[in-house]
Amino acid sequence: MKRNAGKKTFRVWHRRIGVAIALFLLLITVTGMLINHANQLGLDRTPVKNKLLLDVYGIGAPHALQTFSYQQRHLTLADSRVLLDEQLIWESAYPLIAAVATEQGWFVASQQQLIWLSPGGQLIDTLDSASGLPTPITGLGQVQQSPLLRTPEGNWLSEDEFLSWTRAHANAEIVWSEPDGNTPEHMVLLARSQHLNWERVLLDLHSGRLFGSWAIWFWDVIGLLIIAMLLSGLWLWQSKR
Repeated sequence: MKRNAGKKTFRVWHRRIGVAIALFLLLITVTGMLINHANQLGLDRTPVKNKLLLDVYGIGAPHALQTFSYQQRHLTLADSRVLLDEQLIWESAYPLIAAVATEQGWFVASQQQLIWLSPGGQLIDTLDSASGLPTPITGLGQVQQSPLLRTPEGNWLSEDEFLSWTRAHANAEIVWSEPDGNTPEHMVLLARSQHLNWERVLLDLHSGRLFGSWAIWFWDVIGLLIIAMLLSGLWLWQSKR
C-alpha cells in the first residue's frame, strides 16, 4: 500500500516537473527561432523602449541630451549619438557638444570633429584636424548661414566649402547654437533605448544571462532535471510492464 502511495506521489511530481521543463523548452525554442530570424524581423535594429529592461541592463539617461529644431525638424544629441526626428542617423566616436542648422544642412560638433549632414540626415562629410579643422572646438554658431567654430584661439569661418578656415571678423554677427528648452521625457527614454536592441535581449534570455550569473546555474539544474525526467519516465514505463 505504501509502495503504491509512494509511486502515486512520484507520478504527481514527475508531471509537475514535466510541465516546468516543457515551459522551459518552449522558451528556449521560441527564443531560438526568433534569434535565427532576428535580421529578417529587424530585431537587431529595433531599440528596446521598456524601462524595466533598460534598468535591468543598467542603461541610464545620457549625460548630455540636447534638441535643436529647424523648419519643423528636430535634431537630438544624446552623448555621442545623433537622432533626427527620433531616428538614429549617426554615432560619433566623441561626445557631441552642439549643433546648428543652415541652408546647407545640419552641422554637429564634438571637440575633435565637425559632422556635416544633409537636411534629411544623410552624411555629407566629416571634418577633423587632418582636414584643416581648427580644434579643440568649444562652441558652434553661424554667420549668414555658414557654420562658425569657437576654439581657445578664436572664432573661425570657412568660405571655400571647408577646405580652409579663417578667423571671423570681430564685428561678425554670430548666432550661437542654442538647444531647445526642456527635453521631453520620451526623448530621454528614446536616447536610452539606442543602447539596447531586442536581439540582444533574446540572446540573453535564451542563454539565461538576462537574469544574472545565478541563472546560468539554474539552466544547468534544468538540464539535470531533464535527464532525471528521462530516467524516471523509463522507470515508470518499466514498472507498468
